[in-house]
Amino acid sequence: MDVKENSTIALQEKLKNYASSATETATKHRIIFLFIILGAAISFALIRTQSYLNIGRNQTRYDEETAQIRYQKIDEEKLQAYEQEQQDKQIEVSSQFDPNRDNPFTD
Repeated sequence: MDVKENSTIALQEKLKNYASSATETATKHRIIFLFIILGAAISFALIRTQSYLNIGRNQTRYDEETAQIRYQKIDEEKLQAYEQEQQDKQIEVSSQFDPNRDNPFTD
C-alpha cells in the first residue's frame, strides 16, 4: 500500500506542477488567447450569417407566387377623362409674400 500512496502523491505533485505551469502560461499570453477566442467567435458568426444570406431559389414557390399576381390594365377612357379634368382646372396659388418686408437674415 505504501507504493500506491507514493504513486498517487507523485501523480498529485505532477498535476499540481502542470496546473501551475498552465496557469502561468495562460496569464502570460492572455491577450493572444483573447484574440484567438474573439477571432473564432467572429468567424463563426460570419459563416452563419453567410449561410442565411445565400438562400437558393425555390422555383416551385416562385412559380406559385407569380401565378397569384393579378395584373390590371389601365382603362384608357378613364385616364383621358382624368387628364381632361386636370387640364380644365385652373389652380392659382396666392402666396402671402410681402416684397417690402425686412429680411432679418441679410446684412
